[in-house]
Order: sequence, then C-alpha cells, then structure tokens
Amino acid sequence: WDADYERQLFHFAANIVKQDFTEATWRAFWMTAVDGASGRDVAEQLGLTVAAVYLAKGRVMTRLKEQVKLLVGEE
Repeated sequence: WDADYERQLFHFAANIVKQDFTEATWRAFWMTAVDGASGRDVAEQLGLTVAAVYLAKGRVMTRLKEQVKLLVGEE
C-alpha cells in the first residue's frame, strides 16, 4: 500500500511540476531518473551536453521534492 501511495504521489506531483519545465528538460529528467538511461545516451538523443542533462535532472528533482512536501503538508 505504501509503494502504491508513493507511486501515485510521485505521478501527481510530476504532472504538476512538468508544466514548469521545457520539454527537453523534462525528457532529460524522465529518461535518466525514471527510465534509467545514462546521461551520455540522453545527451546524444536530445542534442544536449551531459552536463546539461544532469543539471536538468537536478532541477526537476529539486522541484519535485518541493511539490511532494506541499502535497503531503510538510511546508
């Protein structure tokens, strides 16, 4: 039950946060954090540098954590 709740919370927060980022930033995050692709592979596919991929991932992760805290009432 906890895993299902966390999965639903993640997807709910992700749908909210996705609107704050460009498509390329979101795809870089999703492909690395969710799909498990390497930064190098994602960079090649999206035409970005590896550094840009990891920067995008970090920015989205930070925003997602903030959104989850808001949703569960920790802020």
